[in-house]
Amino acid sequence: MKVNDISFELVSFDAFADKHGLVMEIRERPGTLGDGRYYAHFERCEVMDGGCLIGAYGNGATKEAAIADYARTLAGKRIAVDAFGVKQERREIQCPNEWVAP
Repeated sequence: MKVNDISFELVSFDAFADKHGLVMEIRERPGTLGDGRYYAHFERCEVMDGGCLIGAYGNGATKEAAIADYARTLAGKRIAVDAFGVKQERREIQCPNEWVAP
């Protein structure tokens, strides 16, 4: 039997970001401690949902936890990079359904 396997590439979240030239941005909320202290997202990146662009962020008590939460948020989603910039710069990228350990 001939099989044409077009399933998602098995990749870690870090390797996915490197492959697509995505830059993680981490910010700290003023006066906030606990799970909402930090939030993380890729610069100039929105999640595509039913024809709409949605800002998505990962939250956490630590920077690492915020990144991990963002990775869970993006799993299986289609993202648009530079959606509001020059039309030639816009990129749409499909995230895999799950991330492998680095």
